[in-house]
Amino acid sequence: MTTIKRQKMNRLYKILLLLLASINICSAQTIEKASDNTPKVIECPLLKQDFVIFRTQLQKSYPSLYRFNSKKNIDRLFDNYFLSINKNTTQIDFLAEIKLVLSYLQDGHFYAGASPELKQYFDENAKVFPLQIRFINDNAYVVCSKKESLLPETEILSINGIQINEIKEKLFQYIVSDGKIETKKYVILNNNFWFYYRLVYGEQSDFKIEYKSKDNKIKTINLSSELYKNTECKNQKPDPDKYLSIDYKKGGIALLTIKTFNGEIFDQTKENYILFLEQTFKEIKDKKIDNLIIDLRGNGGGRDTYGSLLYSYLTNTPFEYYTSLESTSQKLTKNDLSSYKPKENPSEDYFRGRNNLATQKPSLNNFAGKVYILIDGMSFSTTAEFCAIAKSNNRALFIGEETGGGYFGNTSGNAVELVLPNTQIYVSIPTTKYVLSVKKDKYSNRGILPDYKITPTINEYIQDKDVQLEFALKLADQKTKK
Repeated sequence: MTTIKRQKMNRLYKILLLLLASINICSAQTIEKASDNTPKVIECPLLKQDFVIFRTQLQKSYPSLYRFNSKKNIDRLFDNYFLSINKNTTQIDFLAEIKLVLSYLQDGHFYAGASPELKQYFDENAKVFPLQIRFINDNAYVVCSKKESLLPETEILSINGIQINEIKEKLFQYIVSDGKIETKKYVILNNNFWFYYRLVYGEQSDFKIEYKSKDNKIKTINLSSELYKNTECKNQKPDPDKYLSIDYKKGGIALLTIKTFNGEIFDQTKENYILFLEQTFKEIKDKKIDNLIIDLRGNGGGRDTYGSLLYSYLTNTPFEYYTSLESTSQKLTKNDLSSYKPKENPSEDYFRGRNNLATQKPSLNNFAGKVYILIDGMSFSTTAEFCAIAKSNNRALFIGEETGGGYFGNTSGNAVELVLPNTQIYVSIPTTKYVLSVKKDKYSNRGILPDYKITPTINEYIQDKDVQLEFALKLADQKTKK
């Protein structure tokens, strides 16, 4: 038996012993009867069984368990949590713990979702925090509310005696993100505060809210919890009709907006990404444009080849994109391409991004002028990869907020879709570790940091003022006049 196989057997044997030893602890518990409008309570042995399945699948399929943490720390995390499962608990509480474990692994491509039964509970029965709020750094503000007593822009100081920044830090522990990046956590929390607050702090009938009024006086108000459907704002932005656009501004400035790299979305909107870039950069050349702004805010990624193709229009020399792709069983580099044989079923092929291991060529009509790229916490996955290559090659100035995706790469690709049998919690596990061909950076666990950090104030956000784009346009105009 090889050393690796022996280690795996020892690990599985240890897990089995822990599972058997815990049954006596769990068996003394009696299952509680859940009503139709409360989350289902799961027996302790079944929770342990689900956790073992979850852990085993992670170790089998996820190649980046130790990308940001040592093996010793990860094993301790798994063992300690397993031993802490000693009583019956609800699906919500177990979902929270799964999210906590995934967040510790520091990968924004993980996803853990509620069972259909639990989703129905959240949609129809869960009483939640009644305000929609937005965090800007360590402060939180009301965005919209059906409670006339708390107007938009009101600053929330505490909820039920807990300071708002402490609440934010607590909830951050349950939200996945690449490395130590927080901008993506902010986006998720801003859109789902009600959910994460309920997940972590439990259901509460009312909330004592401390806030700062417009005259800067500290006041308190008590608000009752509400069904989520009764808290929704009506000013939600609809999905755009088009995800690709080019706009020409005064002073020889072009604004290229790419809202996604997702090929399936382009199929729905009947947009041809490859043809769009080809036509757009030819047009930019014909118009003799000197300054190009690329807006990638909110672009959560998509096909990795779309990122390298975009960069090929910003360079006139060959370039490297990935240095390696890695699964739990194989590592692929540029030197392995000639001998690599992809699986017959494309959905089972870990290395769909292998074309980006080869040296990439510049595209015809590539742009030689100045480039400014707008980024934020939802500039993720493929988008962050493109930004990392542009940053590493000093090809652009970045404006906005740190990307949600990491500078050195990510773990994504095909995902293992796992439904835990007893709690019915859904977990998505990425299976390919992507390593980008970028220069060294002082941070190993951060995204692409902006050259100009521009964060809208709460007033600018509510008034829908695009201060990041305004800054980019002024900067480009200044560079043109020099």
